[in-house]
Amino acid sequence: MDRYPEARGLLVTNPNYYGMASDLTELAALLHARGKPLLVDEAHGAHFGFLPELPPSALSRGADAAVQSTHKMLTGMTMGAMLHLQGKLVDAAAVTRLLAMVQSSSPSYPILASLDLARRAVHTAEAARASRKRSPRRSARGGGSASSVVRLARRGCGRACCRHVRLRRRVSGPRGAGDL
Repeated sequence: MDRYPEARGLLVTNPNYYGMASDLTELAALLHARGKPLLVDEAHGAHFGFLPELPPSALSRGADAAVQSTHKMLTGMTMGAMLHLQGKLVDAAAVTRLLAMVQSSSPSYPILASLDLARRAVHTAEAARASRKRSPRRSARGGGSASSVVRLARRGCGRACCRHVRLRRRVSGPRGAGDL
């Protein structure tokens, strides 16, 4: 940042194509101290943060924006991707306006539905794991409350990807299109 003080932020790729990830916490703190956003191309890390054995997601490490190619590591159809924003350093309204200039006025509803299904699959599995940890008894199918899993899958968990999908529906699709 000292070398390029006019830089408006920093874009990094994390993880790399081989799946090796860096801890972005210090980098995010350095940029935020200067009022600059950290943008992360997390194309191969859409699955990060959902299991303790995997690295944390870029957003959980302080990134202000992360784009994930949902079709690479999750079950989204080819070209399915999600853009996640958090904090105040990236203007969400400006991003929405700019995306409207470059996105198709006829989005692919099968691709949008595949993003919803990928999100649901991840959160359903996550809820089932959490329920099994809390439940003292387990059924032959792994335990957990089916109704709590369904409720979580329908309303989302509040993570950035859930907020993105709701925003994407308002921008691109008719009410109820692709609802879980």
